[in-house]
Amino acid sequence: MLAQGFNAALVSILITHISKAGVEITQTLIIQQVVAGLILTPMFWPKGIKLSDYPNLARRSFFMSMGWFFSFLAFGSGKTIIVQSILSAVPPTIVFMENIAYRKRPASAMIFSSVVIVICITILNLIT
Repeated sequence: MLAQGFNAALVSILITHISKAGVEITQTLIIQQVVAGLILTPMFWPKGIKLSDYPNLARRSFFMSMGWFFSFLAFGSGKTIIVQSILSAVPPTIVFMENIAYRKRPASAMIFSSVVIVICITILNLIT
């Protein structure tokens, strides 16, 4: 979760700078998706995925892509801190929803990271 937080923050900052430099949002989205696919697929080749798993993976991929697209739109408007605050809350929300769906207790690391996210968002809102 910590690595995801750093990644999301770094990507947010870079996208904001790219957007302010005049690069179109669709260019950024396409480049990001292609580069990520070309680099990460060979590095983390899917193992043990059944053919029946691909529709669920495609659905998640679609929603992730749409999330980034709408994030790019928001970054282009200059509200980076607000967008980053919302984005940082998305992964724990998804995990908690999956915990509810599968009727499992959330891991203690998940609860801890959620508390840290809330604290960080509160601090960001207080200092900006």
